[in-house]
Amino acid sequence: MLLNTFKCIVMAYVLVACAEVTPPVKNSETPNFLFIIVDDLRPEIAAYGAEDILTPNIDSLAEEGLIFTRAYANVPVCGASRASLLSGVRPGYNRFLYHYSKASVEVKDVTTLPEHLRINGYTTISIGKVFHSPADNEASAWSKTPFRLDHRKLEDESWSDAYWQNYVTQENIDKSKLTRGYYAMPWEVADEVHEPYFDELYTDEAIRHLHDFAKSGQSFFLSLGFLKPHLPFNAKKKSFGIFIVLRILILPKTLTSRMAHQTRRVSIGMNCAATPISRKRVLSMSS
Repeated sequence: MLLNTFKCIVMAYVLVACAEVTPPVKNSETPNFLFIIVDDLRPEIAAYGAEDILTPNIDSLAEEGLIFTRAYANVPVCGASRASLLSGVRPGYNRFLYHYSKASVEVKDVTTLPEHLRINGYTTISIGKVFHSPADNEASAWSKTPFRLDHRKLEDESWSDAYWQNYVTQENIDKSKLTRGYYAMPWEVADEVHEPYFDELYTDEAIRHLHDFAKSGQSFFLSLGFLKPHLPFNAKKKSFGIFIVLRILILPKTLTSRMAHQTRRVSIGMNCAATPISRKRVLSMSS
C-alpha cells in the first residue's frame, strides 16, 4: 500500500553541515518522512479529547502514532516558530521574534532539517506553508522550488504574498482588491462550483508526489503545510454544514484602542457588537 512507502518518525536531531551533497538515496531500509504542519491549529481535535470537533483523518493517523501532550509552540507567531522548529535553534530575545522571521537570515550558518536531509541524499519537497516565507532557505533546503499558491514569484525572483487569503467568492475578491489583496471579510462560505481552495490543491500535489515516490523508490522528505485554520475562515458550504453552531460571541465594544485597531486590520467589515450571531443566521450560512 502507498502508506507503507513512508514511516512516520519523531526524532530529536542535531544538524551538522556537510561539505558535499550525497547522490539521491534509493534504499528500502532508509526511513522516509511525511511532515505535516498546520497553521494555527490548536490541539482541539478528538485525539486530544475535544468532543465538538470532527477530525476523523488526523485522529486515525494519531491512533497509529505517538501523541505528545506536553509539546508547545516554539514562539507564538508563525514565521518565528517555523524558523525555530526547522533550524533546531531555540528562540531568544534577539532572534525569532516576528511572523516574518527567516532562519536563513537570523541563523544563516545553521543547517536546517530539510537541508540536512537533502545533503544526505534525500529528495526534499515543500508543498504549501512550511517555512513562513518560501524564500527562507529556498535554494539550500529543497530539491525543487517550493510549491506555494498563497505566495507567487515575481520577475525579480522575490516572492509576494498579496491575495494570500485565497478568497474565491466574487464579493470577497472585490473587497480584497480595494486593499491590494490584503484585507476583506474574516470568513467565507463558498459554493461547490467555486474553484478549489489552496489547501485542496496542496493535498492533491502531495498525493501526486507520494505516488511518484512509491514508483521510484527515492528516499524523501515531503513537507505539507496547510493554511487553515488560520483566518480568514474560508470553506465550502458542506464543511460549514457539518457543525451546527448555537452561539458565536463577537468581540465586545470594551476593546482597547490598540486591540480594536489590530482587529480591524484583519477583519474589515466585522461588526464588533456584544450580541451573538443568531442561530437563524448561522443555519442560513451552513444550509
